[in-house]
Amino acid sequence: MVSEEQIKNIIARENRIPVWSLPYTFLAIIGIGYFFTFYDISDIGLAMPAIASQFHIGTSLSLFIALSVGLIGYSIGSYLIGSLADVYGRYRSMILTMGLTALGSFGDAISINVPELTIFRFITGLGLGADLNLVSSYISEFAPPAVRGRITVYTFLIGILGQAITPFIGLHLVPVYYNGWRYLFGIGAVIALIALFLRFELPESPRWLASKAHNIEKAEKIIQIMEHTALKKVKSLP
Repeated sequence: MVSEEQIKNIIARENRIPVWSLPYTFLAIIGIGYFFTFYDISDIGLAMPAIASQFHIGTSLSLFIALSVGLIGYSIGSYLIGSLADVYGRYRSMILTMGLTALGSFGDAISINVPELTIFRFITGLGLGADLNLVSSYISEFAPPAVRGRITVYTFLIGILGQAITPFIGLHLVPVYYNGWRYLFGIGAVIALIALFLRFELPESPRWLASKAHNIEKAEKIIQIMEHTALKKVKSLP
């Protein structure tokens, strides 16, 4: 039987850590999720003119597919998967979101008509909308307040790179090749798959584990690792 004192102890031990106490490679793993988000925001705009031409659709339907479908998915995914994260944990939910984005982007690449493309754009939006919220929550539960802003910026900068390089990739694919827009989405799917497999290295949030009393032992192990890492950066913990 887990006592309330044990749960409070886990949270108190995490609160006293004054530095980022996970490997910095984990920030890169988290940042790849942002990278894909900004990549996807850019690639749909670059791809839609070629898609509209090949699928023989007008401006209104193009805008609906490019903007509205994704935003609807963002909203539903953010609420639905965000709620699931409180029940099943941050870790599992972040695996789910990146899996959805990989599936959606791959589906975008192989779509042969407008209904298929619309469905897969919606799936992509489900994953991306939820992932943006989950990543922010995940970082806030691991990073102490004094460095939380800086840690968030590090991961966000990786995302900005996605928006910076996507136009160059798109301009070398979409106008050059008939299926260039498919290649563009395919690259996004590969990026999402890489992010998905890397995320299996991330730990679950000790705060969430502590809130689920039966996971207190796992929370204890993660806290011990965090304390060990922190002590390499500071002489002692308060």
